[in-house]
Amino acid sequence: MASKDDYAAYESLSKIKDGLHGQGPGNEPKVAGSSVGEQLEDEDNKKEINCNMEDEYHLLEDIDPLAWHYDSENEDHVKLLEDFICQYKESDGFDFIPLPGRPILSGIAYPVYLDLDTVYSNGCREALKYAIEKENEKGSNLIFERIDHANMHPPGLFFITFEARNVTTDEVKTYQTRVFRCPFTPSDIEVELFRLKIQPDDK
Repeated sequence: MASKDDYAAYESLSKIKDGLHGQGPGNEPKVAGSSVGEQLEDEDNKKEINCNMEDEYHLLEDIDPLAWHYDSENEDHVKLLEDFICQYKESDGFDFIPLPGRPILSGIAYPVYLDLDTVYSNGCREALKYAIEKENEKGSNLIFERIDHANMHPPGLFFITFEARNVTTDEVKTYQTRVFRCPFTPSDIEVELFRLKIQPDDK
C-alpha cells in the first residue's frame, strides 16, 4: 500500500518532471528552473545553495550514516562536486565519476546499480526496452545486447549506455538513450534522446 509520502511525491511529480526535462542533446536536465552547474556558477547563489545542501544532509545524517555529507568549507568536497558537475555536463549525464558514499543532494544524478533488484534498476530496464521499441518503429532494426552502465536523475530520468545489434548489418554498436519513466505511473514514459554513443573526438 502506498504511503502518504508516496502520494505527496506523486502530487508534485509533474512539477519535478517539467524541471528535469532537457531539450535534446547537449542540454542537461534542469532542477528548479536552472541546472546545478548554472547555480554553482552563480556567485550570488552559492551561499544559499551550500546552505540547502547542508540542511538536506543534516536531516539525513541519522537516517543514512553512509551518506556523503557535503561540507562547503571543505576544499576537497568542493573540488569533488565541481569535477562531478563538469563531467556530467561534458557527457550530457551519461559518464561521470560518482560522488563518494551515498550522496543525497537535490538535483544530483547517480549510478543505477543494475545488479540489485530495485524499483530503479527494474525501471531502467523497462525504460530501455521502451526506447528500443520506439527506435525500431522509426525503421531501425535493433536487438538489445547488454547495458554497459546507467545513471539516473530522480525521480525517474535515466541515462543509459548500452549495446545493440543491427539485425540488417549484424553490427553491434554502443548507443545512449535518455528516457523519463515515472516510478509511480510507469505508463508515463518518454524517450528524450536516442543516439550512437558520443566519443570525445566527436564533440
